[in-house]
Amino acid sequence: MIVVGGSYTETVLYPELSSQFVGSGLRAAITLGGVAEVLLTVASPEEVNDVRAAVASGTSVTARMRDRPVEFRYLDASLRPQVVGLGDGERPVLDCTFPGKDVLAFGLAELPDGYPITARRVVIDPQAPQTASRDILDDIDAERVAICANRGEARRMTGHDSPVDAARALLELPNVEAVVIKCGALGYVAADESSIAWFHATPTLRVRTLGSGDVFSSVFAREWFAGVSAEDAAATASSAVASSAGPSTYPSMRLQPGYSPKVYLAGPFFTLPERWLVERVREVLSGLGARVFSPIHDVGPGDIEVAQRDLDALDDCDVVFALLDGFDPGTLYETGWAARENIPIVCFASEVHTKETKMLIGMGAEVHTDLASGIYRAIWAGQGLPLAPGVHPGASA
Repeated sequence: MIVVGGSYTETVLYPELSSQFVGSGLRAAITLGGVAEVLLTVASPEEVNDVRAAVASGTSVTARMRDRPVEFRYLDASLRPQVVGLGDGERPVLDCTFPGKDVLAFGLAELPDGYPITARRVVIDPQAPQTASRDILDDIDAERVAICANRGEARRMTGHDSPVDAARALLELPNVEAVVIKCGALGYVAADESSIAWFHATPTLRVRTLGSGDVFSSVFAREWFAGVSAEDAAATASSAVASSAGPSTYPSMRLQPGYSPKVYLAGPFFTLPERWLVERVREVLSGLGARVFSPIHDVGPGDIEVAQRDLDALDDCDVVFALLDGFDPGTLYETGWAARENIPIVCFASEVHTKETKMLIGMGAEVHTDLASGIYRAIWAGQGLPLAPGVHPGASA
């Protein structure tokens, strides 16, 4: 298999500073090991040796030069990154002519409009949730094509918000024989000529969002090129993503695949940092497909008259996701109300608090110090996952 994709520095600033040189192409080559015959990537001159050192000994590396390193800088692994070092200079030229070969191709930050590929079979992962277009397929000359996109990319490529409708539309394109739409915590849609269906994700206690899509696409490509159906290839890929994050919880538990739980977002919004966090968490939850009730957005500021409206809305939710920093009295009251109504509670706290969270845990709540893990666990709880009460520290990146 030929892997085409970028090599970039990925830095996460919070909750712990971490930095690694990977990127989609390099991560895929590492994941695939000796299955990757060639890695065609883009890197700066000082990074090329790092690329060669990271891949298996049997993987040949061809690097096209950029003039400086490129860094994807994440404040938190669950949030959209800032891209540093991506200039407006001359774009690299890739020769992706591999007749008779199988190619796993990732979108490149340096080539947002795609690049020509000639091969026998191609799995394409657009890597562009904000700018993806079906035009990237126009430059692919292959007998068979599989698309492995996330929900945002599929929406932009088809105009359909429903992943099932988007998959159906993509299957109608020339030479496209398989489609997988990755929907994060909600699961994924796998489609080919024989079937199209939702499948749930494999829940884990900690979630590793950064790079999980790259691992999924890599394993899917390996399996699909080996003749496995889209459904079975995607199932193996989903299991690989879960294994990279840690042991699964209730692995035999069948959630409601594709169900968009209604999440009550509880948290203070009185200072700029508090409001900023509420805005970002709401954005992430909505981006993952959850239906979010946020008191400040859906009821608005007010006096005591807003309390009953908030609680009425809480009664209609599948799960509460509570932002605990500051231990706001209103937020704690909402979690107590939820416990009384047997609504599952998942919390985020930036630091471990044992004494302060004793009542919450006693009511069956999970408290996470990793934001991405807390968000995913809340969605899974809303889909029917039994929680693991306790404080769960640790970063996912």
